[in-house]
Amino acid sequence: MLHHHLTPAGEERGVAVVDIWRLVDGQIAEHWDVVQPVPDPARHVLGRSAAAGGLRRSSHRTP
Repeated sequence: MLHHHLTPAGEERGVAVVDIWRLVDGQIAEHWDVVQPVPDPARHVLGRSAAAGGLRRSSHRTP
């Protein structure tokens, strides 16, 4: 999984992008992506910005 924030020329806030790949025997078998404009202000559903510590890293792992 790869996540990144793109700010193309002329776009103030940019877009949030997530790419997810499923590998089989070391080769890409499937690819999904999600692209979403960064809202104003950049807040998640609980109302705290990521910069203010509103997002937490999960320790949950799937096999």
